[in-house]
Amino acid sequence: MMTPIITTRDTGCIPASQEWCAHFDGDEETGIYGRGASAEEAVADLLGMHPEYSARMLTARTAETEGV
Repeated sequence: MMTPIITTRDTGCIPASQEWCAHFDGDEETGIYGRGASAEEAVADLLGMHPEYSARMLTARTAETEGV
């Protein structure tokens, strides 16, 4: 089972290119957040720090796309 990723937008963030952040659900206290100009960029940044999750998500998306 995949861990949900939560994205939030901080409109007061400076610089604005980092106004979105993403973290794994339940990991708010770890302080490990991906950041980006969009929710997608923030998720990509987070997954870049956790390649093991990135591979799992890619596998799950492929299975969903193929109807498995």
